[in-house]
Amino acid sequence: MKRFKRIAAVALLFFAVWFGFTAYSVFSYSSDYSEQKSDVAIVLGASSQGSEPSPVFKERLNHALYLYTQGIAGKILLTGGYGSNASESESYIAKLYLLSVGVPDSVIYIEQVYQNTIENMVNAQKVMQKQRLHSALIVSDPLHMKRAMRFSETLELDALPSPTQTSMYRSKSSKIKFLISESFFLMASYLIKPDTTIEI
Repeated sequence: MKRFKRIAAVALLFFAVWFGFTAYSVFSYSSDYSEQKSDVAIVLGASSQGSEPSPVFKERLNHALYLYTQGIAGKILLTGGYGSNASESESYIAKLYLLSVGVPDSVIYIEQVYQNTIENMVNAQKVMQKQRLHSALIVSDPLHMKRAMRFSETLELDALPSPTQTSMYRSKSSKIKFLISESFFLMASYLIKPDTTIEI
């Protein structure tokens, strides 16, 4: 019994140290930001509210709009599948939003099959290959960027982080909750090999 307790204590300590290191890496990476001229801005999806992007998603879209209008990103690639009981995909709703603020349909691509980050990234890469787009800026919330860029590196994308500077995660409590969840998801990503064979 004592041996079991010692093993459990060591395992718990290892997990705590690993979690602490991961949380620190997620937080420190959140300040990495690029406006390097790129072929496309890949916007990682978030939930929608009816026919409108959620406030979190809208701020990601507004940042992609900024990158496009400033000539930093030549195209915009939207990701996000169908939520529960949704008649339209998150990426399609996002496209309608961008069209409503003047972005031409010809510069918008959508990936609307999947909802989790790795699958969005895999299909975004497939769209890039099909459209002969070579470089990308990844757009999401700052605390999401560490995991997004890990998947980008796994897929060997030529990509840089460009998190929205107007994230809706502003209060201390919302940032802490997001940091905790992202840390767990990032830890899990090291344990589960992503499936890069999925199709659009």
